[in-house]
Order: sequence, then structure tokens, then C-alpha cells
Amino acid sequence: MAEKLYKNIQLIHERGSQYFKHYFIPHDGNRHQPGILHPNLLRAYSVIVIAVKIFLTGFLFLSYPSPGEFASVTASQIIELTNVERKNAGLATLQSNGKLAQAAARKAQDMLDRGYFDHTGPDGSRPWTWISKAGYSYLYAGENLAKDFSSAKSTMNALMNSASHRKNILNDKYKDIGVAVVNGNFQGKDTMLMVQFFGSVVETAPVKAIAQPSNPTTQPSQPSAPPQTNQTSPPAPKPAETYIASYVTQSAESIELASGVATSIWAEFKNTGTATWRNTGDHFIAVNVTNPAGRSSPFTTKDWVEPYRPLIMKSAEVKPQQTERFEFTVQAPTKPGKYSESYALVAENLAWIDGGVFTMPITVIAPPDSKPAATTPPTKPVTKPSTPTEPATVVSNDVPTAVSPIAISFTQAATTVKNTSSTDRVISYTQIFFLALVAFLVLALLLNVFIKIRVQHVPTILRTLLVIILAVLVYATRFHFLESLGKYINIF
Repeated sequence: MAEKLYKNIQLIHERGSQYFKHYFIPHDGNRHQPGILHPNLLRAYSVIVIAVKIFLTGFLFLSYPSPGEFASVTASQIIELTNVERKNAGLATLQSNGKLAQAAARKAQDMLDRGYFDHTGPDGSRPWTWISKAGYSYLYAGENLAKDFSSAKSTMNALMNSASHRKNILNDKYKDIGVAVVNGNFQGKDTMLMVQFFGSVVETAPVKAIAQPSNPTTQPSQPSAPPQTNQTSPPAPKPAETYIASYVTQSAESIELASGVATSIWAEFKNTGTATWRNTGDHFIAVNVTNPAGRSSPFTTKDWVEPYRPLIMKSAEVKPQQTERFEFTVQAPTKPGKYSESYALVAENLAWIDGGVFTMPITVIAPPDSKPAATTPPTKPVTKPSTPTEPATVVSNDVPTAVSPIAISFTQAATTVKNTSSTDRVISYTQIFFLALVAFLVLALLLNVFIKIRVQHVPTILRTLLVIILAVLVYATRFHFLESLGKYINIF
């Protein structure tokens, strides 16, 4: 029995050696043309390479015919998956907000155009810059970034596996969401970029009537005309005028002042409503502190109209589509610390002006000749709503920031996660196939050339080189945009 088994093993070994020699080693028995490089097999390799590429391309185009459709579908799916995660955590779902989506689209395109992947732009612009410019008057806001992803699901898996990004997604203070996905050339390589903005708006309850300061002069009202006795019907009512503003820019994203030092700050707003803004009359335009409204600001100066009101609009009137700069002085209080002062445009005796809010994070430091008070490690500015009895809006480290994740450097916040989508797996497997085939053919060709270097079958060498070149070209050619994406998602 053992002898028979030994003979079978020996027979298998001999036949295996014969097959290997016949298919891989050039010799007289195969006319120095290894079977693995036979013309028929080389043609078969070429057909298989082309067929696999056609299958991959067809699969990708059936899934996502264009980058625009991929971007639209993926953005919607990310919002849906975000709300699934929030629902599983017992939180309220987020409402899709057009202004946040617009801000996200502009930020994403700016990153693509300028070649950066960061919460801060090359010009120092911060996420809240984009949010405010879109007219979203936020109380809380956050941002997640991602690039080089091939599906919404893989993107959400990466975000949820990161503690800081997960915190944004599951933040109970957010009420709205806006997501944008863009495709383009990023630092010499095709990629997908996603910006995910979260937010909750400042409440814009009607302002209570406040006595008008003595400095603006109220124009006396004209006496009404006597009623027309022959009038048969009342005149048609005029359409209600709207007070709406659009944030343009401000003097700085944040400032640092020593205790007792004063400086000037400003913000520009465009009148995008139908009402003409005036600095006199029943509904004169002013700037009030907010969060909450009516409090006395710790940054008030003698130039302020009231402790809660830095100024009344200087221009006599600002017509629709015109822009006005609101500039005033702030003076740092004696207590060092981090503050976040919010200001809003108000139409007196009527309402807060929608979109007319800007925030100025202010760091107050001790004078150089005094001993600094003990402080916690510095963090980025955070807006904390205070109660009416609080004298100021002071930063607290345990409150969500205006932009999150906070107090994390780029290297700490940036995370790389492997794509796990079915689309990415199909792309990866086909690319591995092409590379494996090229490696196999190169090895077979080297054996054919160098085993008996003085005896060469030139047609076999040329045919094999052509198939290798075909496989390399097919591997390197990207017919669909998803083929150009990397295998790893980057989130920040």
C-alpha cells in the first residue's frame, strides 16, 4: 500500500514537472515556445482583459452615469444616513436647510479651486464665514469634511468611527443640516469632496418696543388727507415690506484685547429685502447685542447708544440691494477670559432683521504689567447662550463650538479610513486582476528569454509584449470618474 502511494506521488511529481516544463520552460520539445505563451492563449488573455474592463465600466456607468448624479445622490444619502444615526441615538432628526446646503457647496468648491482640505481656508476663512454669507443666522454650527470616498455609506461609517465627527453628527443642539458633494481635480488628482454643515438658528422673536434714543430725530408725521366723499371702495392695501439682510464681511474673524483697551470693529450687510432701511422713524435700523437680547454688554463704551445697543445706522437710508457698514467701538472688560459677542440688526419696534447677525469672538488678556489670572488651555471660540441675569456671554469649554470639532489640530483631527463600499471592492478586484496578469506575463516572458538566451522565438516575445502593453493601458485608463478615486477616505 505504501509502495503504491509512493509511486502515485512520484507519478504526480513527474507529470507536474513535465507540465511546468512544457508550459513555462522553452526547450526543443515545445520548439522553444512555452505553452503559456502560445498565440491562442495570448489572444485569450487580450479578450479577457478587454471584457473585464467593459464589465467594470458598464457597472460603474449604470450605477452613476455622471459625477453630478453621484454628487446629488450621495449628498441626499448622507443626510438620510445622518438622521438614521441620530434616530438610533434617540435624537431628533435634522431638517435639510437650503442655506446650509448653499454654504456647503461654496466651501466645497473653494477647497477644490484652491487645493486645500481644512476647516480654515488659505485666506483665514472659517466655516462660520461660509454659513453667515449664505444668510444662515446660526446659534450653533458645525462642520465635517471628507474626500476620496466612493459611496455615502462608506463615508458615514468613517465619520461615525471618528469620535469628534460622531460628536458633531449626534449633537442634540443642531436642528438643520446641509450637505454638498463636488467632483474635480484636487492637487493634480480627481477626487470627491464633501462638506457637511450642521446648525441651529438664532431665534428671531419680535423686538419689544423700546424708547427711541434722543439723538435720532424723528420726522414729524404728515397729517392724513381728508377722506374722499365720492370714494366707492377702499384703496388696495400695499404689500408688506420685508426687512432682510445678507452678511457680506466683517473686520476680523476674532480679536484679542488687553483689559481696558478699546478698538473698532465692523460688519457689512446688504439690504436684500424690499423695505428701505432708515436711521429715523418708527422702524429705524440699529445694532443690538443678542444671545440674549436686551442684556448689557461687558464691551460697552461711552460711544454706545445704550448698554445693549452699540449704534444706530449712520446712513440716512439704505435702499434694497445697497450695502451698509456698521462700525462701532468695543472696550475690553477688566476680567480676562474668552468671550463671544453676537450682534444683530433690528428694525426698531418691529423685528430682528433676518440674516443680520454676526459674531465676534474676543479674547481678553491681562495687561502686561499685571499677573495673569489662571486660565484653562485655550480653545477656539464658542457661543454660549446666557440667561437674562448674566452680565456677559462668556466662553465655556463644555459647550459646542461655533465650528466643531474644536481644540484639535489638523494632524489629530485628520483621519484616513479604507473605502468599504461594494463599488470600491469591484474596482479594487479588477485592478488587482490586471496587475496580477501583467506580473504573470512578465515572469513568463523573462523565463522564456533568459533560460536559453541564445535560442529565442521572436514572434512569441513580441506577442507577449503586446498583451502586456494592452493590460497596462487598460489598467491605467480611467473611463469612469470613480476609478480615479483613492482607496482611502480622508475625513477632517
